[in-house]
Amino acid sequence: MRIAASEHNENLRQLEHLAPIAFAFLLRFLTWEQALVFAFVAVLYAAFVSPRLFRVTQRPEEQIKGYSAGKLAYAFSVFTLVLFFREDKHLAAVAWANLSVGDAASNLIGRRFGRARLPWNSNKTWLGTCSSVFFSSLAGFVLLLWTEFPPHSGNWNARRGLLYSTTTAIVCSVVETLQIPLDDNLTICLAGGTFLRGLSLARWPSNWAWDEWITGLLVSAGTGLAALSLKTLTLSGLVCGVVMGSVVYSSFGAQGFLLLATFFVLGSLFSKIGYRRKQLEGTAQPDFGRRSARHVLGKGFAPLVAGLASIFFDSKQIMNVGFTAAVATALYDTTSTELGQLLGRHTILLTSLEHVPRGTPGAVSLAGSAVGFLAAAMIGFEAVLFKLISPIGMVCILLSASFSVHLESYLAAHGQSDNGRSGQLLNAFHTTVSMLLAMLFAKVYL
Repeated sequence: MRIAASEHNENLRQLEHLAPIAFAFLLRFLTWEQALVFAFVAVLYAAFVSPRLFRVTQRPEEQIKGYSAGKLAYAFSVFTLVLFFREDKHLAAVAWANLSVGDAASNLIGRRFGRARLPWNSNKTWLGTCSSVFFSSLAGFVLLLWTEFPPHSGNWNARRGLLYSTTTAIVCSVVETLQIPLDDNLTICLAGGTFLRGLSLARWPSNWAWDEWITGLLVSAGTGLAALSLKTLTLSGLVCGVVMGSVVYSSFGAQGFLLLATFFVLGSLFSKIGYRRKQLEGTAQPDFGRRSARHVLGKGFAPLVAGLASIFFDSKQIMNVGFTAAVATALYDTTSTELGQLLGRHTILLTSLEHVPRGTPGAVSLAGSAVGFLAAAMIGFEAVLFKLISPIGMVCILLSASFSVHLESYLAAHGQSDNGRSGQLLNAFHTTVSMLLAMLFAKVYL
């Protein structure tokens, strides 16, 4: 007999979510293999034990399914953190603190006492988000003190520990508020783990290339004003574009800026091709394809992050691959969407493989995917000519771009996101995933 939906207790669910953080304190004493076994047991617990032993913590829709996707995602995230941070248990512990303590604090405090809603997510409150930052910072710092930095990570001090815990808490708490059709246990793990890995590898630059910054600012401003006069950018898009272009130019030089410009020119051109037909079908970009700040940040977030990260990393080769992958994926997505609507005759949803009308969120077509792949290959070939990446690096970016674009289509179809705010969040998400995947491939094969 199934438990009635009214018997669900969200407070007990959050306590169950919070309790496993106690096991994070064991990381100091466990070998990597032992920690993996513990994490795998947690996956089994989430899959088979919790749905039967603690059914009162199951939400109504989970009671119907007989399992909790959120609990499975939580356990899988912990397993992933332990798996990838073999030599850096302290990083796994900090990310785990955000996954457990921050998420629970946001729910318990925000749901009970929160009043003012976040402008980008009415389901979240300012109090809940601030509580998440505070308590996950505290828990992360305590776990750092307990787990300790390993010898290979350099000199440790309380200031460094506070930097790690606080900045990671801010990143994870913000990511938790974003409306992406993916379980927040997974997004927190991905964001926190990636940020911590980057933070552990970052080094403060010995000198700043101010000449490159000034040149980048002038070139970006000139290009942006030209785009504004051609009505391909709004004023807010111009401001964001100038900032992004300046960062990219200073980090990747004129070659990187030309890659970004190639994406912008071709993306704008493809948006205008067949615009009248797209308008009649209700699939055209609004405002005749002019890009505002949210469009620029949606497709440009990952290239911007790559540019900023490149300033603090010694390994420029890996960052070049990541940056190129982000730009290639952005053009792949834009091309497959804008030209796929004109060329594709049969569009399907990856979630069900059923045929749907063109313009349906998440719909893909063979023709759209093909022209998108060719556009991404063009960016990759251009990067090879500029000697930003090697031919093997080009293979890495094409693999990551193909996967990430279709992942975005799957998530868009699953969540039935619109082309507004949630659509731009998905753009930022999948281009970032592509960047990280390409960097991982490059780390292995280059």
